[in-house]
Amino acid sequence: MVDWWFDWHPRESERYRAWHPGAHRANSVQLPPHAGAKAHWRAVHHPVEDVGIGVVHARIEFRPPSEMGFADDLLADPRVATIVCGYAGDDRRHVRHTPMYHVFMREGDGVVLRSHFWLGAAVRPYGPAGALGRLALNNRLVRHATLPAGLPRALAMHCAEEYANLAVLLPELHGRFGP
Repeated sequence: MVDWWFDWHPRESERYRAWHPGAHRANSVQLPPHAGAKAHWRAVHHPVEDVGIGVVHARIEFRPPSEMGFADDLLADPRVATIVCGYAGDDRRHVRHTPMYHVFMREGDGVVLRSHFWLGAAVRPYGPAGALGRLALNNRLVRHATLPAGLPRALAMHCAEEYANLAVLLPELHGRFGP
């Protein structure tokens, strides 16, 4: 259901707003050029949301877990329901800055979510900036300017709220619109 959700919800902003009505404003998606094992791998989402620090125009580039440091066979582990991971960034500044990992572990008849964000750990331009841009951007001063001081606490609260909402919404949505 989670993998289905990450492919289904960005295709219409109303779906994204239903996930967290007070914070989510809009979303669009750039689909990957080639289908991967999971439909959301290599897709780029462009959410507009307020995570608690004002409205941001984010960019989330989803990647296969093996490209983010996980073992190639981890998804075959029966304890692992799925892993949704990639790089988050700022669409208006054309920079990515944060590796993001959502690991869904099977527990009983449900899943437990473990989310990790390494805020500012990978400040990199996307687009034509090249290696020089990477070197210029990946330093303490740029990380401090790119990421507001209140972001860690605000993001933790936002993530807890939106995934609590998703736990309630997802079974019904998947049953109604899923495969």
